[in-house]
Amino acid sequence: MEVKAENGTIRLNKAVQDALLFTGILRPDAKLPTPEAAQAKRVLQSLQDYPPLKLDKGQTAVSNPVTNTFGLLQPSQKGSDVSFNTNESLERPGKPRTKVERLGVRATINQTVDQIPTARNNPNKLDARYTFSPIQDMKDVNKALDRGLDIRDVNQRATAYDRMTKGAFKAYPKYTEGHNLPEWIGYGERIDQTRWQPRDAKGRYGKYVNFDPTEPVKQLGKIAAQFGVVKYVPQIGKIVQALQTVDDLAEAAFGVRPSQKIVEEQQKQVSKTVSKRPDYNLGPILPF
Repeated sequence: MEVKAENGTIRLNKAVQDALLFTGILRPDAKLPTPEAAQAKRVLQSLQDYPPLKLDKGQTAVSNPVTNTFGLLQPSQKGSDVSFNTNESLERPGKPRTKVERLGVRATINQTVDQIPTARNNPNKLDARYTFSPIQDMKDVNKALDRGLDIRDVNQRATAYDRMTKGAFKAYPKYTEGHNLPEWIGYGERIDQTRWQPRDAKGRYGKYVNFDPTEPVKQLGKIAAQFGVVKYVPQIGKIVQALQTVDDLAEAAFGVRPSQKIVEEQQKQVSKTVSKRPDYNLGPILPF
């Protein structure tokens, strides 16, 4: 992209273009966002409109009608007990979901997960342990029957949680005398904002895993910004307070990290020929 400045024509590379668009120096093309971008913006807005709420008895809940997801965090003897499902029932929704819908569900679930305290930087000595129990349902039974599998080994929820959290939420079957089917249970501890330590099947702590609960929000931000919704900046919460700088926010929205020095230099060169827009009020950081 080239722009005309007082001292001639300036060629801007992609990173600088994104940075300048982000800071409001350049105006994006006047075009309507694609349906996917508009949907991503609606989901991002819903994450702000329906943040986690503190309830009685130390419980925290998230209920988002846009993503149709409910999450609950409640204290237990083994730390925070995490659960989530659709707003209507415990039944898993059928496929397919669009990419944006899937990211919206993950982002809402992660709003719940992000309320778990960290073991480090924990002046109030809050319990950083967590536990969860992915239940089996008729979809697991049908899958086992269709594929000739042992129903005791099939738990699609457990598989999904393990995958989406990069192993932080890994559950194992626990057999109880007198019961044909096991209860699936997972345990672990949150070490810091993005580091988790799950337990194995015998209750022993395993290796640390890196899991960033804000990753779905960052992906939604990229989708919303990619198609002309560049003026929207997601407010992603306490875990990413460091993203309040222009560089970090640009990285979250566009996948690039232009230096402030470059941005300021380009501001000087194009300010006389390109209209400026007012700064955006990002508002408060939500408890995400």
